[in-house]
Amino acid sequence: MAEEEEASNADGDGLSECVICFTPYDTLFHLPKILSCGHVFCLECLSRITVGSTEPQTLPCPICRSATPVSSKKGPPALSTDRNLLTRLNKSLSCPTPSLRFNRKRGVLYVPQTNNLNISSVSLSVDLGRPPPDPHSPRRLCLLLRSGGCVFYGSIVLIIILTIALILAGVYIFYLLPWRLSGSGGAGTGGNITVTPNTTRIETGGH
Repeated sequence: MAEEEEASNADGDGLSECVICFTPYDTLFHLPKILSCGHVFCLECLSRITVGSTEPQTLPCPICRSATPVSSKKGPPALSTDRNLLTRLNKSLSCPTPSLRFNRKRGVLYVPQTNNLNISSVSLSVDLGRPPPDPHSPRRLCLLLRSGGCVFYGSIVLIIILTIALILAGVYIFYLLPWRLSGSGGAGTGGNITVTPNTTRIETGGH
């Protein structure tokens, strides 16, 4: 009877479940993890945030946005577990934190098959989705080609090239070409052009 009252009190204070997914905390994938700011969320939700982030080295708090450093190898399972909360919920750590594995590239949170846990009705892995593609990776380029984005950007580049070509052609036709023609015409007359302040006199070479 005392245990039921304690459990009901824990349910009533809003600390028995994750405030993101509203799933009750447990000793497996919904372990209560403490961020550096002091807020607590379940391991699965924090893992999903890390998978979808473009900066997986830090984990922003969903409430106050404070950044918490995340281990590049172990990920969110390496964060501190709120053992006091588990004690209040009358739950023990049947699955130690090191036995949980996190793979960001595959987007999965799982328990190794070599564990010593007696788990029969709980899945040993959770699909967290896929991380965003690296914009500099060849795979990102292939996706861009398939999505038709290259057609749009290629059209812009082609328009810019044509505009520059038209500008250069206009400069050549209206400025450089007349200058060259006038220069060659003056040389072909074989005469001299004398310019005075009031008059212009052209002297030919013949008599």
